[in-house]
Amino acid sequence: MSGYIGVQPVPKATQRREYFTATNGQTSFSTSGYTPEYIDVYMNGVKLSPADFTATNGSDVVLGSGAATGDLLQIISFLPFSVLNQAFSGTLSVAGAVTANAGDVKVRSTSGSTLELTNTSTTLGDNAFVGGLAFRNDDTSGSPPHYAGIKARTDGSGGTEMDLEFYANRDKYETDAPHMISLCPKALQEQQEIIETLTALITALEA
Repeated sequence: MSGYIGVQPVPKATQRREYFTATNGQTSFSTSGYTPEYIDVYMNGVKLSPADFTATNGSDVVLGSGAATGDLLQIISFLPFSVLNQAFSGTLSVAGAVTANAGDVKVRSTSGSTLELTNTSTTLGDNAFVGGLAFRNDDTSGSPPHYAGIKARTDGSGGTEMDLEFYANRDKYETDAPHMISLCPKALQEQQEIIETLTALITALEA
């Protein structure tokens, strides 16, 4: 890389291609290695369905039926990408689901942190699901998994207001009942007004 400024990057292979010319009736082809499920096999330029071959031991590809003399087999193996102990700065955008196995997800900042869950639809109606925080355990008692958590839903046309729903002892996160406690801003305000009225009445009676 003549003229390259900075640390010279090390190229990383993402796929490996191997070619074989078959003998009559040949079914097994020994490769230089692959990761099961990360492999494509072509016969005479036509991609084979996974049902037409077996590739499970990381070295051999076995055809379901024997090839003819002179058939050209192309095997493309892909190297799965993984990130280990990496630090990122700035904004990280991910499309799709993110799963963290055997670890913690932490959000830290010297000025405070925000975990924002957003429904990006611009046409939310009443009782539309906005976001949720689910706690799950897979204990085999009863019918696992078991859920508890918090949900946010719209309260009012256009999503102008929102309710918080707290739930527990549920076997499906998506189910709305049972064991649901809903906190509605309107209801809380009305309850506060009732408490204030009763307090004033008690005070007047005691005077």
